[in-house]
Amino acid sequence: MELSVLEKRDDVIKKSAKLFYYNGYNNTGLSMILKECNIPKGSFYYYFKNKEDLLINVIEYHTDKLLNFFDYNVDDLEIEKLRTFFKKYFLSIEKNQYHGGSILGNLAIEMSDINDEVRQKILDNYRKIELRLILYLEMLKKSKLEYMNLDAEMTAKIILNQMEGTMLRLKLNKDSKEVLAFFSLFDKIFNIAR
Repeated sequence: MELSVLEKRDDVIKKSAKLFYYNGYNNTGLSMILKECNIPKGSFYYYFKNKEDLLINVIEYHTDKLLNFFDYNVDDLEIEKLRTFFKKYFLSIEKNQYHGGSILGNLAIEMSDINDEVRQKILDNYRKIELRLILYLEMLKKSKLEYMNLDAEMTAKIILNQMEGTMLRLKLNKDSKEVLAFFSLFDKIFNIAR
């Protein structure tokens, strides 16, 4: 069955996301994308203005995928569900033998100093993730007395910053012990005795 134009475009985004994840944006040439996606150059330019336009779509794709993963795992206000989300997220990096890390973090490091439009897109997408976490924390505050005084916005920033730092340390040290530091802070924030 022939794929629709939208399905073909989505396929290019998915396959390119993987290439950018493993090779970085600058180390992924257009010829590599065309070969991986099995499309001619004309088709690529039919779907996207240029490689940067593709990158913007990859950033959106990754963020949507992460938010869907969050929604799937954190489907109620039990703090253990939030903890499980992070546990699964880090486990996916471990299963990948610590290669890749955070695609948004990698792209931020690679592109922020050289492309302001991409930097802003990454920043906007981090904010989407942060807002989802803030919403969860605000609802948690309203439903559980022990979290009533939690500063949802600051807590979301701290957790996301710690998550990205953990991802970087996992990449560097290739050791799952890095996750313990994340959960040590997480458990302190949410008064979880372990």
